Amino acid sequence: GPNFQNTQITGNGLPGWDVELYRSNTLIESQIIDETGRYEFSDVLLFAGENEFEVYFYGNQGEIRKEEITIPLNAAALAVQDGTYNVSFSLNERQTYRREDTDDVDFGSPN
Repeated sequence: GPNFQNTQITGNGLPGWDVELYRSNTLIESQIIDETGRYEFSDVLLFAGENEFEVYFYGNQGEIRKEEITIPLNAAALAVQDGTYNVSFSLNERQTYRREDTDDVDFGSPN
């Protein structure tokens, strides 16, 4: 299965301040804290292992505040997230597959 999943990172700040989310010194997303004092970064990718983020807050008068957030992701928990795929092969007038356990033979019909 995939070795990642998505999460939300939310928190409180001062309305009108800029807030930026970083992973390994790389900016992921920025926004302005709304009038309720909440920020929300949705759809943040987490990888197996320790996910270390920095949240920087920038005030209207040059204030800077930093929070560090670590979100561990257990690789074993991800292993159960298997996906399935449907695949179709088609070649006109050619045998595209033959299942060993049946007499099922296909000569190019869509599947």
